[in-house]
Amino acid sequence: MLGLNLKGVIGKELKYGFYLAVHPMRGFWEMKNEDKVSLQSAWIIIMLFFLSVLCKRQLTAWQFNPAYTEYLNVWNEFIMSVGPYAIWCVSSWCVTSLMDGQGTMKDIIRATAFSLLPLLFTNFLGVIISHLVVEREVLLYSIITNAGLYWTLGLIFLSIVSIHEYTVFKSIAVTVISIVGMLMIAGLGILLFYLVQQLLGFGMEVWKEFSLRIAE
Repeated sequence: MLGLNLKGVIGKELKYGFYLAVHPMRGFWEMKNEDKVSLQSAWIIIMLFFLSVLCKRQLTAWQFNPAYTEYLNVWNEFIMSVGPYAIWCVSSWCVTSLMDGQGTMKDIIRATAFSLLPLLFTNFLGVIISHLVVEREVLLYSIITNAGLYWTLGLIFLSIVSIHEYTVFKSIAVTVISIVGMLMIAGLGILLFYLVQQLLGFGMEVWKEFSLRIAE
């Protein structure tokens, strides 16, 4: 019974996402002040978004798909799709905390996740459309897929305005600084990855040399 109730709550919250996509200012305000959605719903949307990215990569008709579908690295796709979301949440929280933002990390995680719904939807829709149109109708396909992207970006921006109670101009400044912060975090992450990789490689070489010495 508890499981069914939980499913009902999650389903209701996911439906709320479509209301939010059409009425973003009121939707984000209610999300923050009336706790309309939970973190569980946000995680579900993120997983569905990742699934939509995989479907778009693997199932889009060949004439619209530049990817080599024979070679799929799920981990790389996860990093490239969910990674920017995670980095944005961290960077946005750091910047808004320093610039008197009224939102919390929880608010940012939920708002950004629900902002992905248009892109999630058009990823799936684009796969279907790609099998229904011919190559010369690429403009229609591009309009549909780009509409989802720009809609999502617009929602993310409006979430900053609504959640943190900023003016439009301050929201623009915060967005730019947050993007710079994302680049810095990504750069540090890549640097740390290669540093750890080098240390592990050095450790393996030392272990091999040590093993050979013992064998002698």
